[in-house]
Amino acid sequence: MDDKGDPVFSKLVTNLVTALQTLPEDLLEKNGQLKKEDYIKGAEIGMEIAEFLLSWSNGDKQKLTNKLCTIKLVITQINKQLHLSLLKGQLPVTSFLKMEEKDMATKETQAIMAEKMMIEAEANRTDGMAIEAQKNKHKSLIQCNKCKSHNVTFYLQQTRSADEPMTQFCTCMECGKQWKI
Repeated sequence: MDDKGDPVFSKLVTNLVTALQTLPEDLLEKNGQLKKEDYIKGAEIGMEIAEFLLSWSNGDKQKLTNKLCTIKLVITQINKQLHLSLLKGQLPVTSFLKMEEKDMATKETQAIMAEKMMIEAEANRTDGMAIEAQKNKHKSLIQCNKCKSHNVTFYLQQTRSADEPMTQFCTCMECGKQWKI
Protein backbone atom coordinates (compact mmCIF):
# COMPACT_ATOMS: atom_id res chain seq x y z
CA MET A 1 0.00 0.00 0.00
CA ASP A 2 1.41 3.40 -0.97
CA ASP A 3 0.50 5.98 1.68
CA LYS A 4 2.14 8.80 -0.30
CA GLY A 5 -1.03 9.11 -2.40
CA ASP A 6 -3.25 9.21 0.68
CA PRO A 7 -4.74 12.74 1.03
CA VAL A 8 -4.64 12.58 4.86
CA PHE A 9 -0.96 11.62 4.83
CA SER A 10 -0.20 14.33 2.26
CA LYS A 11 -1.97 16.96 4.36
CA LEU A 12 -0.11 15.88 7.53
CA VAL A 13 3.25 16.03 5.75
CA THR A 14 2.38 19.44 4.28
CA ASN A 15 1.48 20.71 7.75
CA LEU A 16 4.73 19.31 9.17
CA VAL A 17 6.82 20.91 6.42
CA THR A 18 5.02 24.23 6.90
CA ALA A 19 5.64 24.02 10.65
CA LEU A 20 9.33 23.29 10.05
CA GLN A 21 9.57 26.30 7.73
CA THR A 22 8.00 28.66 10.27
CA LEU A 23 9.79 29.65 13.46
CA PRO A 24 7.60 30.52 16.46
CA GLU A 25 7.60 34.19 17.47
CA ASP A 26 9.75 33.72 20.59
CA LEU A 27 12.48 31.99 18.54
CA LEU A 28 12.28 34.66 15.82
CA GLU A 29 13.03 37.35 18.40
CA LYS A 30 16.15 35.50 19.58
CA ASN A 31 17.41 34.13 16.24
CA GLY A 32 16.09 36.49 13.56
CA GLN A 33 14.28 35.64 10.36
CA LEU A 34 14.79 32.35 8.56
CA LYS A 35 16.99 32.39 5.49
CA LYS A 36 16.05 30.81 2.16
CA GLU A 37 18.25 27.79 2.93
CA ASP A 38 16.35 27.31 6.21
CA TYR A 39 13.08 27.01 4.27
CA ILE A 40 14.66 24.45 1.97
CA LYS A 41 16.13 22.61 4.97
CA GLY A 42 12.67 22.58 6.60
CA ALA A 43 11.16 20.94 3.50
CA GLU A 44 14.00 18.39 3.35
CA ILE A 45 13.63 17.53 7.03
CA GLY A 46 9.85 17.18 6.66
CA MET A 47 10.26 14.79 3.74
CA GLU A 48 12.99 12.82 5.54
CA ILE A 49 10.70 12.45 8.56
CA ALA A 50 7.80 11.37 6.32
CA GLU A 51 9.93 8.77 4.50
CA PHE A 52 11.23 7.35 7.77
CA LEU A 53 7.75 7.17 9.30
CA LEU A 54 6.31 5.46 6.22
CA SER A 55 8.68 2.54 6.66
CA TRP A 56 8.48 2.67 10.48
CA SER A 57 4.67 2.43 10.59
CA ASN A 58 4.48 -0.69 8.36
CA GLY A 59 1.29 0.58 6.73
CA ASP A 60 -0.49 1.30 10.04
CA LYS A 61 -2.20 4.61 9.20
CA GLN A 62 -3.23 5.32 12.80
CA LYS A 63 0.34 4.81 14.04
CA LEU A 64 1.66 7.03 11.23
CA THR A 65 -0.90 9.77 11.86
CA ASN A 66 -0.29 9.77 15.63
CA LYS A 67 3.48 10.02 15.22
CA LEU A 68 3.27 12.83 12.64
CA CYS A 69 0.88 14.79 14.87
CA THR A 70 3.12 14.23 17.92
CA ILE A 71 6.21 15.43 16.05
CA LYS A 72 4.42 18.56 14.85
CA LEU A 73 3.16 19.27 18.37
CA VAL A 74 6.64 18.81 19.85
CA ILE A 75 8.42 21.15 17.43
CA THR A 76 5.72 23.83 17.43
CA GLN A 77 4.60 23.92 21.06
CA ILE A 78 6.31 21.56 23.51
CA ASN A 79 10.01 22.06 22.73
CA LYS A 80 10.53 24.75 20.14
CA GLN A 81 14.31 24.55 20.64
CA LEU A 82 14.27 21.12 18.96
CA HIS A 83 12.75 22.83 15.93
CA LEU A 84 15.65 25.24 15.72
CA SER A 85 18.21 22.48 16.38
CA LEU A 86 16.79 20.47 13.47
CA LEU A 87 16.93 23.45 11.10
CA LYS A 88 20.46 24.42 12.09
CA GLY A 89 21.68 20.83 11.69
CA GLN A 90 22.65 20.59 15.38
CA LEU A 91 20.28 17.64 15.81
CA PRO A 92 20.32 14.95 13.11
CA VAL A 93 16.86 13.92 11.95
CA THR A 94 17.59 10.25 12.66
CA SER A 95 18.53 11.09 16.28
CA PHE A 96 15.38 13.18 16.64
CA LEU A 97 13.19 10.36 15.35
CA LYS A 98 14.77 7.87 17.78
CA MET A 99 14.09 10.12 20.79
CA GLU A 100 11.47 8.99 23.26
CA GLU A 101 8.70 11.46 24.02
CA LYS A 102 10.12 12.14 27.50
CA ASP A 103 13.43 13.15 25.88
CA MET A 104 11.61 15.60 23.60
CA ALA A 105 10.46 17.65 26.60
CA THR A 106 12.17 20.92 27.49
CA LYS A 107 14.92 20.85 30.12
CA GLU A 108 12.52 22.49 32.59
CA THR A 109 9.85 19.84 32.00
CA GLN A 110 12.45 17.06 32.29
CA ALA A 111 13.57 18.51 35.65
CA ILE A 112 9.95 18.57 36.87
CA MET A 113 9.43 14.98 35.71
CA ALA A 114 12.66 13.86 37.44
CA GLU A 115 11.59 15.55 40.68
CA LYS A 116 8.17 13.90 40.46
CA MET A 117 9.80 10.50 39.94
CA MET A 118 12.02 11.07 42.99
CA ILE A 119 8.98 11.96 45.11
CA GLU A 120 7.14 8.85 43.91
CA ALA A 121 10.20 6.69 44.61
CA GLU A 122 10.43 8.13 48.12
CA ALA A 123 6.72 7.49 48.68
CA ASN A 124 7.12 3.90 47.50
CA ARG A 125 10.14 3.43 49.74
CA THR A 126 8.18 4.77 52.70
CA ASP A 127 5.27 2.43 51.90
CA GLY A 128 7.72 -0.45 51.74
CA MET A 129 9.12 0.50 55.14
CA ALA A 130 5.60 0.64 56.57
CA ILE A 131 4.83 -2.83 55.20
CA GLU A 132 8.09 -4.15 56.67
CA ALA A 133 7.22 -2.62 60.03
CA GLN A 134 3.85 -4.38 59.92
CA LYS A 135 5.60 -7.69 59.34
CA ASN A 136 7.76 -7.21 62.41
CA LYS A 137 6.31 -8.31 65.70
CA HIS A 138 4.85 -5.20 67.31
CA LYS A 139 2.23 -5.25 69.98
CA SER A 140 -1.10 -3.88 68.91
CA LEU A 141 -4.08 -2.66 70.90
CA ILE A 142 -6.13 -5.18 68.95
CA GLN A 143 -6.24 -8.69 70.40
CA CYS A 144 -6.91 -11.85 68.43
CA ASN A 145 -9.95 -13.58 69.95
CA LYS A 146 -8.65 -17.00 68.83
CA CYS A 147 -5.11 -17.09 70.28
CA LYS A 148 -5.28 -13.93 72.46
CA SER A 149 -2.11 -12.51 70.82
CA HIS A 150 -1.56 -8.77 70.41
CA ASN A 151 0.63 -9.38 67.33
CA VAL A 152 -2.08 -8.15 64.95
CA THR A 153 -1.76 -6.08 61.79
CA PHE A 154 -4.60 -4.16 60.20
CA TYR A 155 -5.52 -1.82 57.41
CA LEU A 156 -8.50 0.43 56.71
CA GLN A 157 -10.52 0.38 53.52
CA GLN A 158 -13.58 2.31 52.42
CA THR A 159 -16.02 -0.48 51.52
CA ARG A 160 -19.29 1.44 51.80
CA SER A 161 -20.41 4.94 50.90
CA ALA A 162 -18.30 7.91 51.95
CA ASP A 163 -20.62 8.88 54.80
CA GLU A 164 -20.10 5.44 56.44
CA PRO A 165 -17.00 4.66 58.53
CA MET A 166 -14.10 2.74 57.00
CA THR A 167 -13.86 -1.02 57.52
CA GLN A 168 -10.86 -2.29 59.48
CA PHE A 169 -9.39 -5.59 58.25
CA CYS A 170 -7.26 -7.43 60.84
CA THR A 171 -4.83 -10.34 60.58
CA CYS A 172 -3.26 -12.16 63.50
CA MET A 173 0.42 -12.69 62.78
CA GLU A 174 0.54 -15.64 65.22
CA CYS A 175 -2.34 -17.88 64.13
CA GLY A 176 -3.28 -16.29 60.77
CA LYS A 177 -6.90 -15.57 61.69
CA GLN A 178 -8.47 -12.76 59.64
CA TRP A 179 -11.49 -10.67 60.56
CA LYS A 180 -13.00 -7.25 59.99
CA ILE A 181 -14.29 -4.67 62.39
